[in-house]
Amino acid sequence: MSSTLYEKNEEKSSYFLCSKREIPKLLIMAEKEKQDILHGSDGFDKFAKGDIDISIYPKEHVMGWSIACDLTVNGETCKQYDPVGLCFLDLNEIMLKMLLQNRKVREVV
Repeated sequence: MSSTLYEKNEEKSSYFLCSKREIPKLLIMAEKEKQDILHGSDGFDKFAKGDIDISIYPKEHVMGWSIACDLTVNGETCKQYDPVGLCFLDLNEIMLKMLLQNRKVREVV
């Protein structure tokens, strides 16, 4: 039995393109990932100064839905991401750069 392209896309839902019924599941996944990045054991809050938050929401497109977000610092929106995964990648990259800089400083001292 062959499946349609839409059914195949539903099997592999992502923050980028999803159906309306997958939104609650993806919002929960995004919130969990947000908590891990911002407040986990190696969370972003250990590196950054200021009140950093990510507001996650569904966004409708012509072909379906995506999970998008706003990155806010001290209550002001700094950047909008669509899909939310790009925000998580940026924050992970920033944390990695900070870790490497701290390591270089420790090696010099």
